[in-house]
Amino acid sequence: LVLTDRVYEYHYLRDMLHSIFTQQAEVRVKSDNVVLNLCLLSLMLDFGLYDDHAALLNLGVTKRMTNLSDKRQLQVEVANLIHEFDRNNTSDSVTRIKLESLIFEASYKFLVNKGFPVQSRQNELIQQLNTNPAYQQHLLLCKINMSLCQINKSVEVDYYKVRCNGQYRTIIPHNFSKSTAEYLEEVTKRYTFSERDKRIEYGDVALFDLRP
Repeated sequence: LVLTDRVYEYHYLRDMLHSIFTQQAEVRVKSDNVVLNLCLLSLMLDFGLYDDHAALLNLGVTKRMTNLSDKRQLQVEVANLIHEFDRNNTSDSVTRIKLESLIFEASYKFLVNKGFPVQSRQNELIQQLNTNPAYQQHLLLCKINMSLCQINKSVEVDYYKVRCNGQYRTIIPHNFSKSTAEYLEEVTKRYTFSERDKRIEYGDVALFDLRP
């Protein structure tokens, strides 16, 4: 279900998920299991339930966000996690492109053809995924990113990155400027900005308004 965009009985499944999330009564999921929470995030996005129930998720990626409803910022955060995994596993044969291809194929063949041929490259990749639990998170992140690309109608979201109160923050501008991004990248190496009342400031100068 998590891997599949083209599911049968869409409205029945959506109503069932909506009922489950509503019964949670806006209380964050107690479990900090990353795979479980990524599954929930994926389902929320694919069934149009994210805006109403995103606060239930117990995920670091959503806790870092200043505005949970901003799916462009969510796409940036998810893409950064994928890039980080790829950067730390350069010798790994399980790549993002292979996973995205598998997800696309699975959305048809798991339901229509009921499986892949035993000797297929997809089956070989599935066997590799089963050997390492870390792949579960990576696969789900790729699935979530694909969903966000469709929702935001953009393969990549432009953003600024600044060090704020000692931690790096992602800022999604209305009008992106490459020269501004390059300038902030250099400046933030030397100076730390601060946040107050949902505004990024340098001293008493307000630079970015983070309010929705």
